[in-house]
Amino acid sequence: MGEVQVPTTCAHLVLRAREGDRDAFTPLMQSFEGDVRAICRRFTRDDDDAEDLVLESFVEAYLKLDQLRAPESFGPWVKSIARNHCRSCYRSQRAIPDPDLLVPTLHCDEGDEGYDRVAHGVARLSQDH
Repeated sequence: MGEVQVPTTCAHLVLRAREGDRDAFTPLMQSFEGDVRAICRRFTRDDDDAEDLVLESFVEAYLKLDQLRAPESFGPWVKSIARNHCRSCYRSQRAIPDPDLLVPTLHCDEGDEGYDRVAHGVARLSQDH
């Protein structure tokens, strides 16, 4: 007779991961990586940014694993973490003003006055700058 196969359901993997088995979290990530990536891609068109959001979402899920009430609901739970993480990142990016908008631009009609302001500002800098 062979070895008894223990089913590796999501709930079983969650319980093992909660007990400190780091290897148990990898198959959970692999099972839901596509779904989480699809969620993250809706928030960004950049593949690198989406990948960062995917990894950050799984790290957050791992760190909060003890907060998951129903281990069999890992899939919907990790997807909600991804959505909330993406929304949070999106809101924080919107709150950061575009640096180009913070610096006044010189218009062509300012001519020598704009040049004079820049030259005066540069002259005021110490040699260390």
